[in-house]
Amino acid sequence: MSADEFRRRFPTVHAVVQQGLARGLHHGVQIYVSRDGDVLADAGIGKATPDADMTPDTVNPWLSAGKPLTAVLLAR
Repeated sequence: MSADEFRRRFPTVHAVVQQGLARGLHHGVQIYVSRDGDVLADAGIGKATPDADMTPDTVNPWLSAGKPLTAVLLAR
């Protein structure tokens, strides 16, 4: 899914992401959403590096991103 298609299908989410980019909160984001096995969104927006666009296939380091996932699993 291209960033333009994502913007058309999910305008509110796209606007929030663009606001974050403009405020310098992040340089780029990847978004993947599925429901009942159907992919609703799979897009990259912004930059992965200064020289490369973010895409759905961009590999990003998770660093400490696993902590919220662990918290959710433990809370169940």
